Amino acid sequence: MTMFKVQLSGGRTVTVADADAYQPEGPMTTFFMVGSSKRTIDSWSVRVASYRTADVVAVERIEAPDTLTLDLRDGADEPLIAA
Repeated sequence: MTMFKVQLSGGRTVTVADADAYQPEGPMTTFFMVGSSKRTIDSWSVRVASYRTADVVAVERIEAPDTLTLDLRDGADEPLIAA
């Protein structure tokens, strides 16, 4: 699963989940779900979220694992997270 962390002016940060790509569209920066077999934005892509481009300070792409497993072994200080 791909997500984007978007830092907006004023210090606000939002996370856009289920988006594969983004691009500026006039005064807006729009995030899209493009599907699993392609990596380009086309007419079949689904818009997930839009923000004013003037308000976008930074965009960070986050590749999250599909599933997480917690290993809570005896004697461990912290849980071991494995993907």
